[in-house]
This record gives sequence, structure tokens and C-alpha cells, in this order.
Amino acid sequence: MTTAQALRDRMVDALVAQGAVGTAAIEAAMRGLPRELFLPGVPLEQVYADDVVVTKRDGSGRALSSASAPGLVAEMLRMTRARAGHRVLEIGTATGVNAGYLSRLVGPEGQVVTIEIDPDFAAGARRGLAAAGADNVATVLGDGEYGAPGSAPFDAIEVTAQAGDIAAAWLDQLRPGTGRLVVPLTLRGISRTFAFAPEGDHDDLRDHRDHRDPGDLGDPNDHWIAVEQLPSGFVPIRGDGARPQRTLTLLPGSHGPGGSDRPGGSDGARLRIDDDQPADPAALRAALSAPAYQVWTGTTVPGDGGRALLHLEFWLAVTMDVYGRFVNVGPTLEAGPGPLGWTPPFGSPAGWDRDTLAYLVLRRRPDHPAGFELGVWAHGPHREPLATSVADQVRHWDRHLRDGPEPTVRAYRAGTPDQRLAPGRIVDRPHTRMVIG
Repeated sequence: MTTAQALRDRMVDALVAQGAVGTAAIEAAMRGLPRELFLPGVPLEQVYADDVVVTKRDGSGRALSSASAPGLVAEMLRMTRARAGHRVLEIGTATGVNAGYLSRLVGPEGQVVTIEIDPDFAAGARRGLAAAGADNVATVLGDGEYGAPGSAPFDAIEVTAQAGDIAAAWLDQLRPGTGRLVVPLTLRGISRTFAFAPEGDHDDLRDHRDHRDPGDLGDPNDHWIAVEQLPSGFVPIRGDGARPQRTLTLLPGSHGPGGSDRPGGSDGARLRIDDDQPADPAALRAALSAPAYQVWTGTTVPGDGGRALLHLEFWLAVTMDVYGRFVNVGPTLEAGPGPLGWTPPFGSPAGWDRDTLAYLVLRRRPDHPAGFELGVWAHGPHREPLATSVADQVRHWDRHLRDGPEPTVRAYRAGTPDQRLAPGRIVDRPHTRMVIG
């Protein structure tokens, strides 16, 4: 057995043991496809590690393209439900390895069309796919925003870049009534990969349907519901569909020995906002310069945060009128007297008004050594009522929601009138009206 095959089997064995590989067909595809053909020059140990491989960066070091971690790849392949004879569209070819897996899932009777905006990656993917014998894959150089109308309809569309909206072309090119769209979306700062299906009379939608007259929501095959979701993060989509988040710098980074003059280094504090929510950077900077008002909620989460923290964040995104992510990279902000807390490096749920900012923090509890207590810190003139309001939402989640399902996400086409939308938080995008509820 070659070294590559041994490493490949070891990788797949580990993914199967974790439950990441959902079907025998996906397992066979991952065991059979040589990933090294798509990552030339990358050490084999890295090729077959369950980790992302960044393949291109911009001048500032930001990742522009990558090969996703195999565990996430396997989960998304399962979500597409691609099988023999299917036609599948992939948006974002990158290295081509995911298209190679799809090729094996749909078989010689099926077809995969994969679209890549970067000519270097399109050429590299073609070489890898040819070497792997993936004759049923067409690699197209172009902007995935517009799909591949000449090859539609598709049984599944899989997007492998972080999107800010669902392109109208993707919805138009799904097979009516049955097509599935798997897409990483950013909604109110929350990053999830969703599998959308038409909200028709499908068995896998039974738990998601409203207990109301279906006529109240219009034709169930004219809007889409997320039937599966998983936390994820991808390189942002490029081209005409790009929707960069708005990032407000509230505390500047510092530059001393090792890149910072603060202990441990700091990139400062930032607020990340989606969907044109109003925010006054100068007023929020002034607020953050003052000590925080602290509320400790008595609500605890496991030491790794795990599903509980992700679940809470999504529910807060639904219930709070304005919502974003507060990112403080470096030492804990000064909060005055009392126990110190900190925010996770990937960001913390935040709400604000014109001149006051509140965000979630964590602290160790001596009586809860395996977990963290959640608190809310707020800065600014209205810090006490805002902190209390957010803390009340956390406690409500703890009492009534933490063991329940994730919020449900529906996608309607732009222009759908409010009375045709399901209840929930409406997020308007250029092509769609998302409802989280």
C-alpha cells in the first residue's frame, strides 16, 4: 500500500468514527479519490489531515481560496444527497477536490458542472480532475453568481464559498420541487452552512412546517426552508455576489515587540455588522472607552462552548433588534471592579443603540469548574438597561430554548410581500428575503 493510500484510509477511518461520513457512497468516494492530485507540492501529512489547506492569500495575508477540512467536506456532501445519475452544480471549484468527490457520487450517468472565478484555480482543477479520471465534470471559468443555465436543471447545487445571499440564478436552476441547495451563509453575523429544499410535502420537512393553513404562506414550492444546518466558515465568495461585512474598528491594534505593545498582543476591538444595520462608530468608540456595567446571568455552558453557545448565538440573532459580533483580540478589556471575563477570539454576540454597546462575556466559576458562566457587559450612557435586556434574553434561552431545535430559516424571493412570509426576523438581501424564526 502506498503512503498516500495509507494516509487516506487513516483519514477516512477517523471521519467515519466521528460520524462525519454519512453514507457508504461518500466513504467510497473519499477512500478512492487521491487528494494529492489536487494539492501538488503540499506534504502528504497535510493533504490528509482533517484541517483546511489555504492555497492562495491576498497581499494582506487574507485567505482567498482553500481546500476545506475533509470532515466539513464530507458533511456537505451528505447534505447535497447527490447520488448516481444526478446533475450537480458546484459554485467555487478551488482545488477541484470536492468536484472529484461529487464526480464519484453521481457516477458515469450523472454530471457535475463546477464554476471557478480564478483562472489559475480553474486550470489547476482541470489538471487534477483529468488525472483522477473525472470525465463527467465540466470546469467552467466564470462568476458563480449566474450559475450554469445551459446545463440546468440541477438536482443539487453546492456552494463552497461564504455567501451573503442566495443568487436568483441558483434558485432558478434547481430542479423544481426536489432540488437541494447547500450554501454557507452569513446571517446577522452568524455563519452556517444550510441545506435548503422547497417547502413542499417532503418527509424531511415535517418537523419544520408551520401548524397553520399552508395557503397562508403561499405555494410551498415557491420558497425554501433550511432542513439541515451546521456551523462553518469559508473564504468569502467573490464576483458580483460578494457582500462583505461591515467592520467597525472600536479599539485600534497596537504595535510593540512581537507586533503589539499589549501583553499577549492585540488586534484591537471590532464590531462586525451585516445588512446595513445602523451604527455610529464614533459614538460606540466613545462608549467603549468607559468602564463596563456587568451582569452575570447564572447561565452556564460547557467548557468548550459546544452546541450550547452556538445555539444561543443564533437565538439571540433572532430576538435582538440589532445584532452583530464583537471581536476583541488581546487582553480582557478593563471593566472596573469585579470578576474579569473575556470574549471568545472568534467573536461574541453584541447589541447596541446609538451610543451604547453590549456584548456577551464568559468567566470561570469555582463551583462550575468544567464550564463557563455567561455575562453581559455594556458600555455607554444606557449600559444598565441594555445589559439587563440582553441578560434577560440569555436567561430566557436557558429556561425555555436551550434544549430545543435551532431557529428555522426560510428563503423567499425578493419582492415577496410581508403577508406571504412566515413569522420571524426578516433579513432582506438583494435576491432574497430570509426569515429566521
